[in-house]
Amino acid sequence: MDQGIIQTVKLKYRKLQLNKILTVLQEDKEITGIDIAKKITVLDAILWIGKAWRETTPVTIGKAGLTTSSLVATQEEAEVEPESTDIEASAQDLFGCGVAELAAIDNDLATCDTTGIDWSQTASAILQQLDENNSEE
Repeated sequence: MDQGIIQTVKLKYRKLQLNKILTVLQEDKEITGIDIAKKITVLDAILWIGKAWRETTPVTIGKAGLTTSSLVATQEEAEVEPESTDIEASAQDLFGCGVAELAAIDNDLATCDTTGIDWSQTASAILQQLDENNSEE
């Protein structure tokens, strides 16, 4: 998955997010982009992720070796089209970085336990250890 598929989905997700912000900004001149971003719900994010995944083509998946080479050879569409200047400019204005940087913003985010918890323990022992770790922090 880490051979371009995740990056492609992230870019498509961020594009959907920025399009939403731009649409609302055009409709309501009083609101700021930051205010709009704060109102994005978990449901919005889930729907955008689903749409981004559905828009990911067999070409990208094939590059990761998850499809047959004949399928990849027959697909000639570009995976991620160049970002429009409106979206790129909005990303710069709202977040101080480009769309590509925005998509990579969470690359170093830990998505699993990094505290060294022994997951073979009973659930109550794990919860107690997590509580102790949280109280120490």
